[in-house]
Amino acid sequence: MRLSIKVTSVVAVLLLLTLGGMAWLLIRHQERELARAVHLRAQTVLSFGEAAREYTRETLSPAVAAHTPKLIFEANSATFVARGTFEALRKRLPEYTFREAALRPLNPLNRATEEEAALIQRFRDDPSLTELSGFRTVDGKEQFFVARPIRVEAKCMQCHDTPERAPPELVQRYGSTSGFGWKEGEIETLPPAESKPASR
Repeated sequence: MRLSIKVTSVVAVLLLLTLGGMAWLLIRHQERELARAVHLRAQTVLSFGEAAREYTRETLSPAVAAHTPKLIFEANSATFVARGTFEALRKRLPEYTFREAALRPLNPLNRATEEEAALIQRFRDDPSLTELSGFRTVDGKEQFFVARPIRVEAKCMQCHDTPERAPPELVQRYGSTSGFGWKEGEIETLPPAESKPASR
């Protein structure tokens, strides 16, 4: 074999290896950027839900309570407001969801699935955890989720201590068998926010 053919063959192999390596690096970079973008979007959705809860607890509910002692779910319940806000948002952006899953909810719609209950338990087992994220399959579709714990605060006990201490409107709507017996400082709920990523 002539030297020029050998040199050309070596250069061609090196070129193919270089192009293959560059393509692999580019694909890896795009995968990392996609994962980062999906994570950021899910964190943004979750932060929006947390902001809706905070506004309800700290501004809306006290403003309504100043005018009436009656419990008005659409204004006094942070969970009710956040869920309603996200039901409206899903009409515009159906790829995003926000859900407050609880082990012992007042509203049965908020009962944690087995997978959500396992996430809550992880937060209970490790109080230093502030966020969990990953992929999960819901209704046969892959979703990326971000979850943060919600600690029971003193103001939560107005509704979640005992049925006798809860507002009568709450017991009338949800009954007296679930959503009570919470303890201040415990993690009873978490809001996982999800976004549907491009196929992996």
